[in-house]
Amino acid sequence: MYMHFEASGNAADLAKKMKEVISLTKTPLEKREIAVKENETISDWSIVEKILGKEGNKKSNIISFGFSRKETIAENGHPLPKTFGIHTAVSFQMIDDKSIVTGDYVMTADEINEVIKVLTENNNIITALHNHMINEEPRLFFMHFFGYASPESLSKGIRAALEKTNSIY
Repeated sequence: MYMHFEASGNAADLAKKMKEVISLTKTPLEKREIAVKENETISDWSIVEKILGKEGNKKSNIISFGFSRKETIAENGHPLPKTFGIHTAVSFQMIDDKSIVTGDYVMTADEINEVIKVLTENNNIITALHNHMINEEPRLFFMHFFGYASPESLSKGIRAALEKTNSIY
């Protein structure tokens, strides 16, 4: 289950309150490193990086990417930093000779149908389409997806869908 929230006020007070709330969920607050097992091979993600046009964040057999929107996003008239989860996030994991991909596209209403079309034509299923905010400008929709195929095939579909958005790739 995902829950999104918004708050304003003194940053230290908000952080303290959020820590109290998160502790009720039993979510670990410490950073966990993914240990590479002794016999584990590190996946070669070069074809995915080449197709997507940027270097990803690699950990063992997982690679993740973030693609910011070109326009400024504002909530209640206040510009939001790119770090506030308003970018398309994509992660791949190798499973033998194929990979799974999952992520969250951030789109305006006029981009949704084209992104759905491209993703579904490229071995992905759409798992959710919803809003995260109420008073953002431009109005944004978040679409989660999941796919299973070769890393090259999946990354070509991800790239083609990104090209249907106003994202930086």
